[in-house]
Amino acid sequence: MTPSDDTSESGVVLIELLVALSIVAIMSAVMAGFLGQLRTVGRVGDEVAIRAELSAAADHLARTISAARAMPLSAPEARAGTDTNSRGQPALVGEGAGLRFVAVTPRGFSTNGLSEVTIASRRAGGELSLIEILRPARPGGASIVAEVVVIEGLDGAEFSYVDADGAVRAAWSEEKLPVGVRITLTRDHSNRPVSVRDFASLN
Repeated sequence: MTPSDDTSESGVVLIELLVALSIVAIMSAVMAGFLGQLRTVGRVGDEVAIRAELSAAADHLARTISAARAMPLSAPEARAGTDTNSRGQPALVGEGAGLRFVAVTPRGFSTNGLSEVTIASRRAGGELSLIEILRPARPGGASIVAEVVVIEGLDGAEFSYVDADGAVRAAWSEEKLPVGVRITLTRDHSNRPVSVRDFASLN
């Protein structure tokens, strides 16, 4: 083999190495972009799932609250069974964290009945949950018919109350029902809040 042959072969090897390195660099750039897109798609998918869960819970709450009746709540003494007088009691008591009212609720597969419904926020282990509690809407009906966790893992839950003039109140305690109740549920995802709003009409 002549010296010119050695030089030619070394040049070919060097070119092949440079081409291979270029191909690896291009593939790395493409894969980095693809993996970034996958992470973005994953975050979007997670957010869609969270929003769907929040929407389902807010819709359930709106339907439950919309079933409220303009009937006086039992006094605390009546719930304890020591007093049966409910005159002058509000039809709905509510604040930002929850509310209480009388509504028609299912009592089995084919029957409905009046219940005193309490929707309350409960925090345990750093997680916020919304609880729905049903009691018989009758004097002395202190026993709990059912207690259901509506949704867990919230970072915020807020109720506000719309009066007949369209004003929004942070709390309600009157013998008449509000025109509606606004519901806002929030859960943080990737350091960004995901919120869903719903409205329970009480017309």
